[in-house]
Amino acid sequence: MTCFPKKDSFFTVQRDAMDMDDLKSPALYVGTTTGQLWIGREGGEEWDCAFDSLPRIHCVKAAVV
Repeated sequence: MTCFPKKDSFFTVQRDAMDMDDLKSPALYVGTTTGQLWIGREGGEEWDCAFDSLPRIHCVKAAVV
């Protein structure tokens, strides 16, 4: 598991680049302008970087299939 850096970390997230899924224990998905997609679990206590080399992320939509 990776986490957000504990200090000196600044991410820019655009208004539509954050969403939650509809599961019983929902996850939060955040896309940054530097191309990282983060997944937050346990109420934001745990974070994983799913992708770190995408182009600028303008919009994130979560879907449960």
